[in-house]
Amino acid sequence: MHASSNKDKQQPINTLPNMDINSAPSGNQIPDPVVILSITRDNFQAAAALNAAPKTLKKFTTNKALIEAVNNLFLETYESYIGKARMTGSGNAKRLVIYFHTAKARDLYASSFHPELPDLVFHAHDPHQLRSNKDLQIIQVTIFRSLLKKIT
Repeated sequence: MHASSNKDKQQPINTLPNMDINSAPSGNQIPDPVVILSITRDNFQAAAALNAAPKTLKKFTTNKALIEAVNNLFLETYESYIGKARMTGSGNAKRLVIYFHTAKARDLYASSFHPELPDLVFHAHDPHQLRSNKDLQIIQVTIFRSLLKKIT
C-alpha cells in the first residue's frame, strides 16, 4: 500500500480543495455569511447601604440570612430579578447588591417599599461609574498635590 502523493491531486499540501494557493475562495465559491455578535447588558444592579438599615440588620443578623430573605422575596415579587444578591465592601462601606434583567424593574424596585425590609433602601448601582469616580478622585488628588508643591 502506498500513501497518496501530492502529485496525484495537483494541489499544494497546505490548502483546502476550494481554496486557491493564496487561501482565497476560488471564483465559484460563495463566502460564508458574516456572523455579527452583539453584547447586551442584561444585569442592572441596585445597592443598599447596610449601615443605614438598623431595623433590617436587627431582623437578619447574618449576611447569609439577609441574602436569602432578599432572594426569596424578590424572586416571588419581580419577574426580572436574577436572584443572586451579594455583599460587597466592609464596615460602613458594606453594600447589599442585587441584580435585575431590566433597568425598568430595577428602578421600580428602588422606588418601592417592602415591609419585610422596612429601612433597606436601594438605589441604582453601577460599579463602572464607581470605578470612574474613584479614578477621577485619584487624578484630582494628584493634580492638587502637584499644584501644592509648585506653590510651596
